[in-house]
Amino acid sequence: MPASQASGPESLNSQEPRHGSAFALPFSAATTSRSEDFAETWAHYLHICDTIQTASEYGLATVSAVSRFSHFRDVVVGVWVPLSVALNMINRSMGHEDLYPFVIPDEVLEKLEFVASLASAN
Repeated sequence: MPASQASGPESLNSQEPRHGSAFALPFSAATTSRSEDFAETWAHYLHICDTIQTASEYGLATVSAVSRFSHFRDVVVGVWVPLSVALNMINRSMGHEDLYPFVIPDEVLEKLEFVASLASAN
């Protein structure tokens, strides 16, 4: 779903990506098998956690640890969405494509929540 069609706190971007349309997660390739879908979900979980940690270390985010949230959905909606939109706007200011041109629908938030629960169980 293009970002311009998404609404509410679940949408990643509030504006259409500059070069092409936003990609809805999971990727179409990931839907060919459950293991690929699981791997893509893990990859996005890691990207989100690592980017938030890096942004925090450079003063771009005030959250130092994703683990401080009881639900990963809260991390995505409260921290990741605003951060990724800001990063996309910075990239656009420099004439580049969006850094994270994805929309995260509710079903993917549920998958990310599941992956986060596995990560926190270890």
